[in-house]
Amino acid sequence: MKKNKIDVVYGRARILNGPTIEISPKDGKKSSLSCKNIIIATGGRPRTIPGIEFDGQNVIDYRRAMSLDKQPKSMVIIGAGAIGIEFAYFYNELGTQVTILEMLDSILPIEDKEITAILAKSFKKNNIEIHTSAKVEKLKNAREGVEVNFSKEGKQEIVKAELALLAIGIQGNVENLGLEEQGIKMTVALLRLISGMKPA
Repeated sequence: MKKNKIDVVYGRARILNGPTIEISPKDGKKSSLSCKNIIIATGGRPRTIPGIEFDGQNVIDYRRAMSLDKQPKSMVIIGAGAIGIEFAYFYNELGTQVTILEMLDSILPIEDKEITAILAKSFKKNNIEIHTSAKVEKLKNAREGVEVNFSKEGKQEIVKAELALLAIGIQGNVENLGLEEQGIKMTVALLRLISGMKPA
């Protein structure tokens, strides 16, 4: 950074009029910077379902799924996008009993339907249980893991597993940046760009 004459300022930033950025460092002494253009690169975090939070043990995100202390005997994966499908394949290959719950009508819902149908058939052949059009209603800790209540075609169903992987996507870290006050609307494309996802 120094070699390329880039100034680095540490602190919590908030966009004001101007455009001006207000910076609140840990010592409490606020300062400000004015500039012509602002690039928001605050990253993203795993999306959650209201009422269901990550605990790192029974309910995990994709980061935790890459560093478990031991292989689970069974896993329910909520979300059948790219992340959920990758982990479903990986853990099934290891011997974990995998169940997938997807709210939309197919796995990998934004991909080609013919391809996803072939993949779904392959998964089922390898004993991966798939529930599409399945809306998760509740998740609670059970004696030997988790219990997920979901509705499908008007019926209430339950799936039990050692742990649950919540893989319903990424959301941008855009809170408390002052964007709303500046009239900046949060669109799906903007949130995907901020979180590093490719716009649809």
